This record gives sequence, structure tokens and C-alpha cells, in this order.
Amino acid sequence: MSSSEGVSEVRCGSPEWRLFHERVGRYFEKSEAGDASGTCAICGVDLVGAVKGSSGPTCPPVRSAGSKRGKIEKGERIVFDPAVAARTGKSALTNVGCVVLIEPDRCSVATNVVPSRPLPADMTVSPVEPGSTGRFLAELGRRPPKAPFLLIEFDNKIPPLVLSQSPTRAAWCGGSAVATVDLTAIPRVAALAERLGPKLFATLASLKDRLASAGLNEADGKVLADLRTQGVITPDDLDLVPGRSSRLFSIVDKATAEAVVAQV
Repeated sequence: MSSSEGVSEVRCGSPEWRLFHERVGRYFEKSEAGDASGTCAICGVDLVGAVKGSSGPTCPPVRSAGSKRGKIEKGERIVFDPAVAARTGKSALTNVGCVVLIEPDRCSVATNVVPSRPLPADMTVSPVEPGSTGRFLAELGRRPPKAPFLLIEFDNKIPPLVLSQSPTRAAWCGGSAVATVDLTAIPRVAALAERLGPKLFATLASLKDRLASAGLNEADGKVLADLRTQGVITPDDLDLVPGRSSRLFSIVDKATAEAVVAQV
């Protein structure tokens, strides 16, 4: 797995961001009047109908992702209720834990943000809670997305977006970059992480990083030999475990930690 080349900045007016806004973002944004014109404070594009943010006018698609709204209460359904006054708050789709998958005929959103308008029939929305990322990953393994699709994992940042053209290799958009993730590996790596436990899984991932760069030192070699001798791991396990610096590790590590919390 490696980061996609040439993707290092957010292009607010890109086709991908317009797709996000049309299919998801506009259903969760505040109702705000646009300016007649302006220059986007994020990408520098001259705009008509820009929406003013804290740092100046911004492209509507990105503004909808960061639009601050209220949260649902625990156990509450995520639906638009015109009879309930609009909630104010500090939550947005960009909050940690929000995952968006947009396919040609459907989209799935994990968020705790209250929608600002009725949700479309092709959108499935679930709350972000302990274990929700793990369930999302399991669903990706059971049913690979229909290409082309857009897969976003928000973590308090506005990421660049790239469409995935393969049903198995995803452009995983999150943070400040885009990484290519083999979706077929996620269920197998998640099963390995569950069997090993978070601590040993992280240890093996660190060993894998060192093995790929400078090689294992004597202490690393002894740890690995002991684990093999004790039957804790197999050579196939070491082949499967991702490096700790990879996006695949962070995805599965987070899902494993959520699953532990969910069981407590």
C-alpha cells in the first residue's frame, strides 16, 4: 500500500468534491446565504456564490463538510425532523469517526451530525459509536463497492478527494493525503489483529516497518524467533501484517480498538 502520487492539496471545486456535496454534504450543511462573489480561502479559486467561513469565502462543497451543527443523542435515529428546531453545536461531517462511501447507486454515511434536510432514499446513515468503523470495514469485505466510488474517512481535516476506479483497490481519502488500500486485505488483516490482540499486532507492524527499511536488529530477531517457536505467529502472519506507518494498519488498528471498547 502506498500513498497516491500528486495528491497533496484540496481542490474544493474538483469533480470529486462536487460529487460529495451533491450526494452527501448538502444534506448536512447550515442554511447560509452565499456571497455574490469571492476568492476561496482554501484553494484560491474565484467563486460566484461562495459561502463565507471563519477565514473567508470558501467553496460550497468543502464548506458543507465543515458546517457546524448539533449532534444526535445516544440511541436517537439520524433523520430530519422539520418539527424540531435546528440544533446548534460544534459537530460536522469532518469530525473524527465520520466515514463516507459514495457509490453510483447508493451512499453510506457514518456520522453523529443532525441532517439539515430530508435524506434521500439512496443514503444509509448510521451513528458513529464504538465498533462502528469495524462494522463498516466488515461490510467492505463482504460487499466490495461498485466502481467508481468515493471513500472518505474524516479526522478533523479537509482531505483531497480521488475517485476509486477498481472495486478492490480503494483510494482511501483521509488526513491530508490519499492512500491506496487493498480492500480485499482488510477483513483478513482485521481477523489477524483480533487474534493477536492490539499490542502484539502493533509490535508485529513495527517489526514489519523495520524489516522493510534497515532490517531487524538482534533484539527484533529474537522477539520474532520466540513468537514463531511458541506458535503465536506463522510466516504467513508476518507476510499479511501491514507496516505500522501504513494506512491499512491505522484502519484496522482503530477498528480493533473500537471493538475492545464496544465489548466493555
